[in-house]
Amino acid sequence: MSELTPPQKVVSEPATFDSTRAHAALEWALERFTSIGVRLAPGNRLEKARSLLAGLNDGSIVLDLENQDTLDRLRDVMLTAYDHLVIAHVTPIPCTNEQLRRLQMSVAGNEVEKSDQHPHARNMQFELSVGAALVLGGKTARFAEPDYRMLYHGRTVGVAAKRIRGAGSLTDRLKDAVCQIQRSGLRGFVAIGADRITVQSPTGEKGRPIETVVPDAAQIDAMLRTKAEVLGRLLILREIAWVRNTPKPQIVLGHRYHAQCFTDSAEAVRQAEEFFGDLFARMRESLRSMQLAA
Repeated sequence: MSELTPPQKVVSEPATFDSTRAHAALEWALERFTSIGVRLAPGNRLEKARSLLAGLNDGSIVLDLENQDTLDRLRDVMLTAYDHLVIAHVTPIPCTNEQLRRLQMSVAGNEVEKSDQHPHARNMQFELSVGAALVLGGKTARFAEPDYRMLYHGRTVGVAAKRIRGAGSLTDRLKDAVCQIQRSGLRGFVAIGADRITVQSPTGEKGRPIETVVPDAAQIDAMLRTKAEVLGRLLILREIAWVRNTPKPQIVLGHRYHAQCFTDSAEAVRQAEEFFGDLFARMRESLRSMQLAA
């Protein structure tokens, strides 16, 4: 098993995403989804998030930013805004019925994730964000079992996207990913998403982690590398830092993608380096053009 060398890890350097930008992102995403034909139920979580951010920006809503529940709420709202801006950006008009179905699932759910009875909406949000990343990276991805299919050096492979909510969900989510790839009849990659959240001062000095949901890469690799159908994995770590003592709520977002291929073949490693190196470079430029990366 060989790690990609040199490691292709940093996709976007941390960039500030404050409540003003988050509100503008939701305005644009809602307008885009409406024009696409997504049926947005009254009071959906995008609309709720937009209302909260509008109140924060005009001063009609004042929140206690020292309260952890409030920070959790704002984090979920701003990540909803960020992800759906990127998803809306890559969604074509017209789109397919399957794309509409998945978009409608993604905008469902509650404003705060921990109040959701089921994680389906946020899981779909992550799945769509993986597809968006592939598109931003210049790859053609289509909806099909396992979650996406794409061309990888002239052959069709699958991509199974799994979001990790905590250590207890890791094994089951990886098993699901392998089963999806097996059902597809293809070989493929597993894309695994997790968030790491810290507190950061306005000067950029990081404080102690307040929440860490980072899967153990060695444990992931040990579970996946023995599966003949799995070509490799893509670990997607979103680093979220709250900036304290600013006029408006701000988070600093950075994304790190780490690819691992499960083979010692020099040719397979070369192909993976070429594919993911190109993907990450194009993604970085796309995010910069959207002013979502430094």
